[in-house]
Amino acid sequence: MRIYLASSWRNEYHPEVLAALKVAGHEVYDYRNDGFMMDWPVEGANYEEMHTILMDAKSVQHFEADYDALDWAECIVMLMPSGRSAHLELGYGIGKSKITVILWTERDEPDLMHLMCDLVANEVDTVIDFLGQFTSISRDAWQRKQTLTK
Repeated sequence: MRIYLASSWRNEYHPEVLAALKVAGHEVYDYRNDGFMMDWPVEGANYEEMHTILMDAKSVQHFEADYDALDWAECIVMLMPSGRSAHLELGYGIGKSKITVILWTERDEPDLMHLMCDLVANEVDTVIDFLGQFTSISRDAWQRKQTLTK
């Protein structure tokens, strides 16, 4: 399955979850692969500074790569703790009827809108097991099956 792993670029669990998903046979987009976010100068920026940062050619290029990857992905996995971007990416996936998963850690704050997702889990193995069912059935068929079993 093609997965977009959304999380904060500061998330210490990102490399571990990325590796686990790949070992399980999934193709996973890694937005951190070019090191761009490590230099992201947004802390304390005012509106004018933020506008300049967002319109920078490198920012636009990275945005386009991430956006293309969101369209490419069949599933969005948001690894908590996450920031604003990851939540927007997850929301985009929900709006596009992609499979959506939250990998929640004990340090996180629950939110009612998490109920929009197909799965909220606290272990990567649970996510991998869940995603395994989609190798043989389509998302539409899975949704119909879930509706019929409720």
